[in-house]
Amino acid sequence: MSLLIVRHDLRKAAIVEGLVDTGFDGALYSNFELAEFLLNLKPVSIKQMEAPGHLIRGEVFELPVFLISEEADRRIDLGLSEVFVPLSDTDLTEDIVIGREILNKLKIFLNGPNAKLTVEKG
Repeated sequence: MSLLIVRHDLRKAAIVEGLVDTGFDGALYSNFELAEFLLNLKPVSIKQMEAPGHLIRGEVFELPVFLISEEADRRIDLGLSEVFVPLSDTDLTEDIVIGREILNKLKIFLNGPNAKLTVEKG
């Protein structure tokens, strides 16, 4: 899924790709590139998250996020969404993870025989 993440303080936005993980309760779990995009932004909180075998401490940022569809040339406003950025580089993932907090804002329809995915705001 493609997302547009906005930083009003810099008047910039980043288009990122994320992988859906229905086992992740949060909205977005950062990778290294997104963590760099958020440098020097003040977090709204510090949280701990459970991972297999250990706890991950990280900063939480709230940013405007949009789901974008290049084929349909449209975007779906997901509102302010939390981005979790681990404090340790070893806990950053290769891919941005999109969790249920984002998915619960959407209606997702999968038409397997036609290999078509339709996403609407929930």
